[in-house]
Amino acid sequence: MDHSMLIKELEKAVVEGEEALADEAAQRALGAGVDPMALIKNAIQPAMNQIGTAFDCGDVFLPELIRAGDAGKAALKRIIPRLSAADASAAQAGTVVIATMFGDNHDIRKNVVSALLVANGFKVIDAGINCTPKM
Repeated sequence: MDHSMLIKELEKAVVEGEEALADEAAQRALGAGVDPMALIKNAIQPAMNQIGTAFDCGDVFLPELIRAGDAGKAALKRIIPRLSAADASAAQAGTVVIATMFGDNHDIRKNVVSALLVANGFKVIDAGINCTPKM
């Protein structure tokens, strides 16, 4: 299977909220040598944009949005360590502390941003979800 097919497979699994399939698709793509950043930029990010737009338009509802987020999160768990390993020898561009605000229990976009920052040489300190301003 070529790289573009593997990327599309991951994107579809995330949009459909299929957590196990997203994890498997990410694993297959990484095993086939697909660049981890390409998986984020060309599969997970577009999938989350698509499901977010569908949610905003009322075409999907909160359960579908959450399932897609969980699927993206499952894939990112496989992808992010590969980014970190690839950038371990790179000079650090700085340190970023990232979190989601209090009342927000969804972290998929935070995780995508974290992955992009790590890939660009930043050290990321993830404070988690549902964080108050005084943390």
